Amino acid sequence: MSLIDYEMIAACHVAVTASKQIAIAIHLRRQAWLRTASILDNARNRIEDSPPSLDGEGLFASTMDGALDNLMKMRETVSSYGYQG
Repeated sequence: MSLIDYEMIAACHVAVTASKQIAIAIHLRRQAWLRTASILDNARNRIEDSPPSLDGEGLFASTMDGALDNLMKMRETVSSYGYQG
């Protein structure tokens, strides 16, 4: 094998390692978000079981933030009336 072949192999290993690091970072961000979100357990389990969206939308999309904000406001309203469900 020539030096160029070894450089190509090393470049492939670097690319694979970088892609694994990105996948791990996405997974850790998702898990941290799910642990701190005040959502129902069955919804959390459903989100955990679904594949992550890699198109820039999905779990961290602005529409998801809006939906979760509405859910939080509804829970606060219900609890302000004394219902602890």
